Amino acid sequence: MGNTRSEQKRNHKLSKQALKKAEILAARRETSISGLLAHEIERLVGNEEAYETSERQAMALLERAFTWVNEFELDGPISKESARLVVSTYTHLVHRHDTS
Repeated sequence: MGNTRSEQKRNHKLSKQALKKAEILAARRETSISGLLAHEIERLVGNEEAYETSERQAMALLERAFTWVNEFELDGPISKESARLVVSTYTHLVHRHDTS
């Protein structure tokens, strides 16, 4: 049985100071607090999707490089796990730089 809308609702409390600052920020941007939240959620989701796309692209490039290195035995074979760790770390660092 699926959850009804009221069962899915979650309440989170903000401090009075945070709420006041959010009201001021929303007024400056000519939107509501709900609009601010919607915008931030969309931004976060977009960033996550961009990160995942970058990681998939990096892994595809890594796979090609891994195959090439092993085919030509340049400096000896490397493990896929080692290569994935390097790409994952690199992707994370690039993503952090791009969103800064």
